[in-house]
Amino acid sequence: MVRAKGAFRVTTLIAVALMVLGVALSAVSCGQPGKIYGDIVWDPSTLYYSIGGGFPTSGLSYGASYLISAGSWTYKYYIYYGGYYYPGGYSYPAYYYTGTYTVAAESGSFPFVNGSDNYFELYCSYNGMVKSGAVSSIPPANGSVPTVTPQLGTQSWTQNGLRITVTNNVAKITPEDLAQMNQAVRK
Repeated sequence: MVRAKGAFRVTTLIAVALMVLGVALSAVSCGQPGKIYGDIVWDPSTLYYSIGGGFPTSGLSYGASYLISAGSWTYKYYIYYGGYYYPGGYSYPAYYYTGTYTVAAESGSFPFVNGSDNYFELYCSYNGMVKSGAVSSIPPANGSVPTVTPQLGTQSWTQNGLRITVTNNVAKITPEDLAQMNQAVRK
């Protein structure tokens, strides 16, 4: 009887140890999430901006890829082109586009399979932030019609397997906004 109790205890301890080991191995053996690379483009103009998530706070290069953190990030920008500021087309900066963009990394999986790296490109248009390549602020020379019209509110799309959601709003510019965005000018 003593042997039976001892054998039961040993068996129970082994079973518990194996379960703990199994849980630990499953947690450790999942692959890493994929990386996210993003870039920003704009029409030939001067871009005043503040864009979070991994984009540089100054010195943003047109079309250059940056490693972006997964999550929801804020942005604000206005554009100077042809003697006018957008949004609005005023002779002075009165408003700016503001909102959020959201991206999520592809999860890793069991056993040891990393998520795919993904790439996206956002376009700071005269009419709000939108998916690059789908729209042009300046009418195209060939007379083609843009496939997406930037609009206030929320738009979502999938680009290269990555789900992107952008929310556009317009806000009245303050002296603090001007100071922040004027430090991050791209021509």
